[in-house]
Amino acid sequence: MTNYLFLDIDGVLNAVGALLDDVRNHQAWPDYELVTGERWGETVSPQMITELNHILNSHEVQLVWLTTWERAAPAFGHKIGIDRALDAPWLSVEDAHGEWGKLVSVRAFLTQHHKRGDKAAWFDDDLASEHDAALWAARQGILAIPPAARHGITPAHLHQLSGHYTR
Repeated sequence: MTNYLFLDIDGVLNAVGALLDDVRNHQAWPDYELVTGERWGETVSPQMITELNHILNSHEVQLVWLTTWERAAPAFGHKIGIDRALDAPWLSVEDAHGEWGKLVSVRAFLTQHHKRGDKAAWFDDDLASEHDAALWAARQGILAIPPAARHGITPAHLHQLSGHYTR
């Protein structure tokens, strides 16, 4: 049995508004910090990364990058401390035949790799507006969570994720 996690970056790992003064009192994590580098200026919670890594490791989760960052995703994930980020595949997110590209990529990946008993989860802030994708995921038994972009993944989301893999 394999557990999969399809993971977006912006609005999920990168809490795009967490350091704004008007949302500081409503932060999901107490330790957001700006990650800088050659191409990065993103806001990430080290505590969230630690807790995500715990789930990835304790549930033997195969991370799959599903983000417009595409090729740059593994390097960013490594920079912010996600375990095995460099080994995780990334999927293309180009729209195909009028369908949301991320949905097309997830379906194709699972068609090729999914076996009976496997579990999958998908974190993407765009799932809130991509109703066809969210509905499809629910029908497939995929946990689909759309974090709010301003704070990304929350402790409650990680609790749901752990419970999904435990069932």
